[in-house]
Amino acid sequence: MSVKEKQKIIDDLYKKNGFVTIADEMWQQILDHMNWQEKKIKELLAGMAETNKKLDDLRYIVENHDLNFKTSNTGSLEKSPTEKETSAKKEIITEKGDSYGFEPLIDGEKEEIEISDSWKEIFTSIGDGTYREKYKIGNYKSLDLGDEGIFEMQIAGFDAEPLADGSGRAAITWISRNTLKEKLRMNPQLKGSNLEYYEKTTGSIGGWRYSEIRKYLNSVILSLFPRHVKRAVKKVRKYSSATLVYNNNVTFPKENYESEDCLWIPSFQEVFGEYPEESLAHYYSVVYAYKSDRKKDSWWWLRSAKSEGDFYGVSRNGNKGNKPSEYPNGIVFGFCT
Repeated sequence: MSVKEKQKIIDDLYKKNGFVTIADEMWQQILDHMNWQEKKIKELLAGMAETNKKLDDLRYIVENHDLNFKTSNTGSLEKSPTEKETSAKKEIITEKGDSYGFEPLIDGEKEEIEISDSWKEIFTSIGDGTYREKYKIGNYKSLDLGDEGIFEMQIAGFDAEPLADGSGRAAITWISRNTLKEKLRMNPQLKGSNLEYYEKTTGSIGGWRYSEIRKYLNSVILSLFPRHVKRAVKKVRKYSSATLVYNNNVTFPKENYESEDCLWIPSFQEVFGEYPEESLAHYYSVVYAYKSDRKKDSWWWLRSAKSEGDFYGVSRNGNKGNKPSEYPNGIVFGFCT
């Protein structure tokens, strides 16, 4: 698509909605960056809002991943997927007819208040659709895992994570504020110095998908969940950077390497943002906006591979870092309901 065609699409959109003309340099920014990552386009729109307060429709399209603009024979804007209004909430319906639920909510103001409702009452609110009215990002609920301890599970977002069965999104994403009692390694040390000796489950080969921690969480830790909570946990698709080996050649980074998980640890993108290798993962900016939000009682792992031997993690001071996979470190875990 030529620059002129792109400009006509945007012109048509603004004329159709009665928008005012924007300065030439702002137009050029849009044209130059039509293929930006979603986050970059959101930042551009946020800046534009100071000039033009009538960008709700355009912002809504961008925030729901509809970045593939098409033109009809007349040059007018067509949108894919189509938009449909539900009772006071917007729902996205793809061309295949799959429903992805309400618009994801992963940002806003944080409210660090303990939820007084029981877990059963929380699940009831998910069933009747009132959870986004009753709770806010930052609210937390205690989860008793017996000998492993009591964990403060904090709401990181609503309707954010895609369900593994493709039926929509999980209603609430929870991430623990405290770490497991025991420090764990991601994997044994990388074997050998030659590619022919590289194996899955050593170093970061295979990434999170083949890590010891993933197996431990989804077997040992999940078995400690109270029965009614365990039944409510949803398996979701998670995206991570990974190191893979094909024909004795290291392939890194493997972008958006997919896994299906009930329990998981956060990724680099989810904690720090700005990580293109995990562009399909959300940035939970509200709960991890500041160093103080990321500080724990120990250095803790992220599920993102840094190199063939290292994974990323978070230091005691809340800074990003990386370590060899065999180092035992803290574990922050999450799940969706």
